[in-house]
Amino acid sequence: MSLLYWTADQLTAVDAALDAARGGVPTILLLEGAAGTGKSSLLDELVDRAVGFVVATSDGIESNAVPIPYGVLRDWGIELTDGMLGEDAAARATSELAAALDWLGTDGPVLWRLDDVQWADPESVEALRSLLRRLVGTPLLLALGRRTPALPGSPDIEDLVRPRSRQISLRLDGLAAEDAIQLIGSAHPDLAAGAALELWRHTGGNPLYLSSLLTEFDSDELDGLRGELPAPRAFTTAVERKLARLSTRAGDVLGATVVLGAGWSAVSDVAEVAEQQAPFEAVQELVDADLVHVRLTGQLSVRPAHALVGAAVRQLMSLPSRRELHRRAAGVFTGVDALDHRVAAAESYDDALAQEASRHAAALYEQWAYRQSAHYFRVARDLTPDPAERQALDLESQWCDVLATQAGGADRVAAEVVGQDAAATSVAALHLVRGDQIGAATQRLNQLAADALQQATPITRYRIHLLTAYTRLVGGQSTARVTEALDAVDQTGVSDPALAPMASPTRGFVAARLHGDSAAIPTALAQLPDNPMDVPDQMLGLLGWRAVYRLHSLQVREAARDFEAMIDRSIGQRDSSPLQSQLVLARWYTGDWGLANVAQGLSTSTSPLRHWSPDIGGALLSSVWGRFDDADAQLSKAIAAVRRAPWPEGRLQLMVARVARVHAAGRPPGEVAALAADYHDLAQLVEVMSGADGSILLHAGLLAHWSGRPVLARHCADLMEDAYQPSRSHRALIGWLRGLLALEAQEAQAVELLQTAAADDHQELPLYRAHSWADLAEALPPSRRSEAQQARQRALEIYCALGASPYEERLAPLVAAPGPGETSLPTQTSAYLPTLTDRERDVLALLTKGLSYQQIAGQLFVTRSAVAYHLSNLYAKFGVRSRHDLTAYVLAHPAALRAS
Repeated sequence: MSLLYWTADQLTAVDAALDAARGGVPTILLLEGAAGTGKSSLLDELVDRAVGFVVATSDGIESNAVPIPYGVLRDWGIELTDGMLGEDAAARATSELAAALDWLGTDGPVLWRLDDVQWADPESVEALRSLLRRLVGTPLLLALGRRTPALPGSPDIEDLVRPRSRQISLRLDGLAAEDAIQLIGSAHPDLAAGAALELWRHTGGNPLYLSSLLTEFDSDELDGLRGELPAPRAFTTAVERKLARLSTRAGDVLGATVVLGAGWSAVSDVAEVAEQQAPFEAVQELVDADLVHVRLTGQLSVRPAHALVGAAVRQLMSLPSRRELHRRAAGVFTGVDALDHRVAAAESYDDALAQEASRHAAALYEQWAYRQSAHYFRVARDLTPDPAERQALDLESQWCDVLATQAGGADRVAAEVVGQDAAATSVAALHLVRGDQIGAATQRLNQLAADALQQATPITRYRIHLLTAYTRLVGGQSTARVTEALDAVDQTGVSDPALAPMASPTRGFVAARLHGDSAAIPTALAQLPDNPMDVPDQMLGLLGWRAVYRLHSLQVREAARDFEAMIDRSIGQRDSSPLQSQLVLARWYTGDWGLANVAQGLSTSTSPLRHWSPDIGGALLSSVWGRFDDADAQLSKAIAAVRRAPWPEGRLQLMVARVARVHAAGRPPGEVAALAADYHDLAQLVEVMSGADGSILLHAGLLAHWSGRPVLARHCADLMEDAYQPSRSHRALIGWLRGLLALEAQEAQAVELLQTAAADDHQELPLYRAHSWADLAEALPPSRRSEAQQARQRALEIYCALGASPYEERLAPLVAAPGPGETSLPTQTSAYLPTLTDRERDVLALLTKGLSYQQIAGQLFVTRSAVAYHLSNLYAKFGVRSRHDLTAYVLAHPAALRAS
């Protein structure tokens, strides 16, 4: 009999969450409260009310072991590849989650129930976050139960959805006094009102504690019990009394059930551990006593009725009894389950068991399962008698913790390292690197004594030398110093795949510096098929380098094609965030700003090991759209990051965005002066560049021109001229830069240079072609005013087509104002452009590219139903009836893709 009461407000909130989900609004219902306050029961009530919903349930399991990655998603029936871990796993899980939601949603709205989320695996929670933040128009309700206060290491469930209005939160603090007294009166009418009130105070209104006492004790016993035991202990006493009335077999089965864990256990396994050949009568006793729940689907399984039941039983069991049950369980299971039970049964140090745990930890490490690896390294540490080995295993567990971003323990190591322990130094340095403290990490590495490093294991030496190479590079030290550290890395003869995100780019940038614009890099890239979709999987890393090489050398259309192919091939397989951040730049240069904006929204990387490319895509887009406050805020973050890692390439990439920002604003003298001051050492920075770095050289040349350094500006143009593989845009861009320099020097060739640059149809950077036309108009003498007006008109047409509003606003009045005896040139009339949400704009940009519903959903990590929802809104806003009409309208009016 249920003794729980739900208030009208609580049930109203439950119904509101269900109604919102039925209406196509992805919604979260979060129930929070202390243990036993009724969260699970209210979730059950929610499921009962979810008529017509497709329901999938999961429960976080309290355990000493680390939760299995993506265990929640698997409980919901989402098929994932076994051992799916590593940086790319999150993207694959999100894709599978979206696909499952699409499939389930064909039968009605979907309810995903997750109780005890504080014990759920973080990987599932992050996949949910990634999906939910993008979803609209999808009938989904995610119902969560979370115990408070928050437990250390529990998954972060803040901001799972945006806006926050989609989340309904209920805090269950226990029954109010009047509700508790009514509940007590219904169970024990003869209990005095004063005693009932005292019982409410004694239990804090906790429904589970209160109902357990009411069903287990009579009125006289309750009157004598109050005040003698705290509520949790009273609950344990109630469980103990129940057990006393059960058969010995039932007690044995309950003990085995609890020892096997808080999740579902097959009755056959429970019987084997309990040494009961006929367990079903015992199981029925436990069900009748409300101590276990039974699952009838599939193999008959049982689990404790509540986490507090398991806790009470464990408290009542003697340590020898628990160890004996774990010993038996170790003989029933195999693999990691057997290992866990053997560890739980261990009574003393055990070298063999420690070595087995250490081997398992190492195997998990190779699978990028760093949280689990850290756990088993700690298990091995606790079973090892040798102090030195214990310390080594402890440090290895902390290294894994840092990789898993659970870096709290590394703070202690960072404070205690005195330069005599290489492994401790590696942990401290990695912790600092992941915290963006490059200077502090460099200092920590420099403090390590040479003899301590020499005595370290090969893998520790590898980590130290690679961290040294990385921090030297991004810290702005010389190429020779970085190369010295990389040579030491090679001499270790080992590698650590966990550091691949810093190892490969470090070597790549050093190679680019050493080989410059020689034939070496193009020759290495020439082995790739021209079509990126034909590149074999084992050569995708080289394809990535080709895309980056093409981007920086201004082969922007080819770069965009390479990046898009890699992103298409990564959908559901790998994290595409770093590729998206580079695609933003390629699409910005090609003038496909709508697609660039889509990529920008998908470019947020979760890896703290990437300093390779400052986040400048958003600032570039904001600048050309005239959103200068947004651009400045985005640039401020990038500037702060580059100051922490002041390597030349990073500073120069940031300079590109800052030059574009100043140019879009009309080159205010104060902003030009501030930018020039920040790059007073521009000549030294440019020395690490080669002709292959066309994008950086072009903008460095512009900055040098603006700041009165024509010799440096010409040097940048000369380097571009010497490019081993010039892009189709090189001739026009070099001519534009040389034309500006000639104009400043009042040289006669200025007009010819600018005119040739503007008229060059090979130019693939439309924004810069418009700049060439606009600068030509300013260079032409008054006697050629008509030509100047035509040049302005051509520039304005390009600016309008791009949606470059600050340039439009400055140029349009000049085009509209005729000179003496002239007629005004026709200007474009503004088309109807409705206000769009960010996600509608993303869908529209991909639609005009020709992608299908499924492809758009895959690119944006949303469901097909969400894409359909956005398209229905777009049809209504634009007044069209088909994607063909919508695409035609947007192609004729590209400003529709401009961010509002």
